[in-house]
Amino acid sequence: MQIKPFALLNIFERKSLSLIDDPPALFIFKNGKNKTSIKYDDIYDIKYGSSFIFSTIVVILNNRPSIKLSFVLNITIDNFLHSLSPKLKSLCLLKLNDLGIEILRSDYKDLMSQDKYVAYSDISLLKEKYGALVNYCSYLVKSSMYKLLDDADLSQKIKNIAEFRFTEEIEKRNAEYIKSEKNKYKNLFFSAKGNELTEEQKNAIITFEDRNLLIAAAGSGKTETMLYKLNYILKKGLYEPEQILLLAFNKKVREELIKRAGLIGIDLGRGNIHTFHSFGFLVINKSGDGTVSVADENFANRFIRNYASVNKKFFGYYVEFVTRYLSDLKETAEPYAEYNDLLERDRYKKAATGKDIRYRTIKGEYVKSYQEAVIANYLYVNGVNYQYEKPYFSKNKKQIVANPDFYYPDADLYHEHFAVDNCGKSVFGEEYIENMDRKIKLYKKDKIDFIATTSGMFFSGKLFGYLKKELIKRGLKLVPKSVSEINRDLGRIGENKLNDLLVCFLDNFKDRQISLDELKRKAKSIKFSYGRKRNILFLKMFEEVYSAYANELKSKNMIDYTDMVIKAAESINSGDFTPDYKLIMIDEFQDISDSKFNMVQAVLNKNKDAKLFAVGDDYQAINGFAGANIKYIYDFDKYFKSCGYGTKTNFLTKTFRCDKGIVDYSSEFIQKNPNQIKKSIIANTNSEDDAVVIVNYEKESDIFTDIEKYLKDEKNKTVYILNRKNGAYLKKELYALEIDRLKDEFKKQHITVLNDTIHGVKGLEADIVFLIYANKKNIPSENASDSILDLVSDTVNEYPFAEERRLYYVALTRAKEKVIIYTNKKYESSFLKEDNTI
Repeated sequence: MQIKPFALLNIFERKSLSLIDDPPALFIFKNGKNKTSIKYDDIYDIKYGSSFIFSTIVVILNNRPSIKLSFVLNITIDNFLHSLSPKLKSLCLLKLNDLGIEILRSDYKDLMSQDKYVAYSDISLLKEKYGALVNYCSYLVKSSMYKLLDDADLSQKIKNIAEFRFTEEIEKRNAEYIKSEKNKYKNLFFSAKGNELTEEQKNAIITFEDRNLLIAAAGSGKTETMLYKLNYILKKGLYEPEQILLLAFNKKVREELIKRAGLIGIDLGRGNIHTFHSFGFLVINKSGDGTVSVADENFANRFIRNYASVNKKFFGYYVEFVTRYLSDLKETAEPYAEYNDLLERDRYKKAATGKDIRYRTIKGEYVKSYQEAVIANYLYVNGVNYQYEKPYFSKNKKQIVANPDFYYPDADLYHEHFAVDNCGKSVFGEEYIENMDRKIKLYKKDKIDFIATTSGMFFSGKLFGYLKKELIKRGLKLVPKSVSEINRDLGRIGENKLNDLLVCFLDNFKDRQISLDELKRKAKSIKFSYGRKRNILFLKMFEEVYSAYANELKSKNMIDYTDMVIKAAESINSGDFTPDYKLIMIDEFQDISDSKFNMVQAVLNKNKDAKLFAVGDDYQAINGFAGANIKYIYDFDKYFKSCGYGTKTNFLTKTFRCDKGIVDYSSEFIQKNPNQIKKSIIANTNSEDDAVVIVNYEKESDIFTDIEKYLKDEKNKTVYILNRKNGAYLKKELYALEIDRLKDEFKKQHITVLNDTIHGVKGLEADIVFLIYANKKNIPSENASDSILDLVSDTVNEYPFAEERRLYYVALTRAKEKVIIYTNKKYESSFLKEDNTI
């Protein structure tokens, strides 16, 4: 079969292209007197196109000029392509066989028949082994020759190999395999109490994708599933015990896992079950750095406290912070940039609520404005004796004519702070100016000693220099208090959190391995003026102490707990230590932090065959303040589905703990956050009558009286009295007395009364939960964590009160039978207002 351009257009070039039966040659191309043989392997592609009468064909060659024939009659091209098709198919099959298509088919069949769960990496290994075949098929699919094969079955095979995706076939095969394994190992799938595991539990146990996530509802038996998976692994001989690493987040959970594993005959031992920190320390020791010691958990706090006593620069920042920025004022919906706007906001809030807006000082008193609080704190930290708003009487002592902001009894000196700028104007208008002038005239008339400061002076930075000069002029001495004295008094008002904030920031800063320059940029970009200045000052203080802290650890050849994880990952990545684990199992995966994620990835990357099995629940992610990063469970596929490895997510939706009423209420509440992973949780029973009850109280003592009445007719129960934070409202002594009274009173009815914070009962359960003080500012807590921690957080833009919502969910789902929630109607929690059905 030969084609050539239309005769009148081919007089001079005399081109032609002929099909031949002389494999491996496919064409003979003539151009004048020149004749060229073209083999199948010489061809990159064959393109063709037609117009009304004529067609064009282009044979694109590898590393040689293309052959182009134009003005070929359409019917000639059609006949040529029809004759070309079987020859292309025959030569293509030869090429496919040379590249191992039949061997691939045999290997694939062998893989599918193996006694194992087929993972994505198994297919990836085949793809790697037959890379040349895959590349050839990928090229064919994209070429015009693909259509010329004119064989649907062959074309589909080529496409399957090109994409190397056998998803449906493998999923169907794995489903059959799981079904077969359930029957084969049915005697393994019974709990210690003799109950058969759920189908979801069995599925999670048998599934062995490369990176596995099990999302387990509260009370659904996640730890049981993890341990029975271990039992299945060892019984089936998938891994030897020494090839398994089980990671927990604290010592208590580690010990519990060791104990429970032993109860079902699993003898992994302490060498295989670790906390992240103990494993990190093991790696560091095996990397040859066995001389290093570990700083205790309070080392950083002690160091910071002592450093403030010996470093003047840090002490200066410390004092300025507690003086000016003790309160974590939050930005409102209508942002304000400066203090005058804050005053304006407070004035409108007062008009709306009828209540004064007040600010607490270190001394423990409440003042009417932020600037007054700063002045009061300045006086306090410098040891100046003052009284706030001591009434000033008229000369006859019968009438209060003014309430000066500050009075200094040691000098009989009055001090007014006026909300006016440097131009003498006030956001409170002319009436405020007239009242200010009246006071000044009164003090001058009565010939009393007084000083006046203004907002203008505050903003210009001149106020404290002026105030110091005026106080000294009157014989008052400024004797700065020590950090220990300041912290003591902050403790009295429940505000001694700066040390803890610095330590928490330090841990998160190191864990996320962020640069200080990046943090400074973030701080400077904050639009809210107060927040921006507060964050910038905090970073100055942190930078000063962090450098000294790092040097202190180095000089003592010590590492802290965060270092244990970070340095372990570094040792593994550098090759100083090469772990040989084939399976990593992680409990409470929702609590994983950046550094822990990096360490897990380091272990996985050192062993191509290693698999991951992580168990957690995004609904119970409540440790963000400690560095936990929920993104790793939200976007598991994104962070673990790397080149050549697949992911699989299973669910445990059947709770063995909560009644239907608790499940329905808690599930509806938590899923109002659209970021939470959707799941339909199945209750333990169908009982839903009064499962969640809200009780309004007036006096705090009413709560404990009501609990007492409720428990009067109960027997053989475990009861939790839960609070957002211990003794939040009643004085701690009275709170403890009430709890002790209830514990003693109900012993004879075999009722165990336990008291804890919500964080403290994570992972535990009780028959009845009494959630007390469900009031605004407590549940949700408006100050759960300081906004400064947003600098080192990766979840700043999460749903409003996202972690507080999850904490509330944890409180609800500790209960088997009933949750009784106590709130003061005047201060009812916003969470309770979301649902009117209870």
